[in-house]
Amino acid sequence: DLTTPFTFKTVALMQASTITFPVGKEISWEGYHVELDGGGNIGVVQAGTHTDDGGSVFTLAGGNYVAAVLKGDRLSVKKFGAIGSGLPTTNDTTALQSAINYAVSQVTIAITNPIFAAYGGGSVEIYFPAGAYRTTAPLVLTGVQGVKLSGDGLVSSSIILDATSTEMFTVNGYVGLSFHGLGLTTGTVSNNNGKPNIVYEAGGSKTNKCFNFYTSGSGTRFNMVECSILGF
Repeated sequence: DLTTPFTFKTVALMQASTITFPVGKEISWEGYHVELDGGGNIGVVQAGTHTDDGGSVFTLAGGNYVAAVLKGDRLSVKKFGAIGSGLPTTNDTTALQSAINYAVSQVTIAITNPIFAAYGGGSVEIYFPAGAYRTTAPLVLTGVQGVKLSGDGLVSSSIILDATSTEMFTVNGYVGLSFHGLGLTTGTVSNNNGKPNIVYEAGGSKTNKCFNFYTSGSGTRFNMVECSILGF
């Protein structure tokens, strides 16, 4: 029956189910890890070769997959399983990287003007709902023109880098990068003269720099709006 959607409480229950759903069947999940945690969504069962990225594509037990419906230019990291608890036992690095990879693959506006903030700070927006998102490795943005990372305000939404001698973001290639309403915090002191980098562009030197952009060619465009920086 393709007319009635089937609902699961979580992604784990959906992926573990032994029910064989026909191609074209609509499936929904009420939360990612638990009900109503912000990671709920809907999708459609598909067949064929696919890559499970934990947010836009989910493999089912029988081998088919669910293609999630991710509409609009604003993508919540919760849809990819980010938790945002800030606890040492929670690591959101993989979920955040998967959300970034998907979001930048959807970029449709090539921003070549240095005042890219006129486009809202980016042609695609990655949204961090209220929470503290702990990372332990750099989040990588590659070959993108126009990315906006936004939160619910510098007090409500934050990214916590809990790693030594590394950066919070690594930029590879031309990127228009914008932060709006996010707190950026390091929870661990590095040996880079005591401070890590927030943003590092491949090819530059990391020494004594909070923001490091290797500006060969056109360089990286960057801005921050209503953000806080602590510990860098």
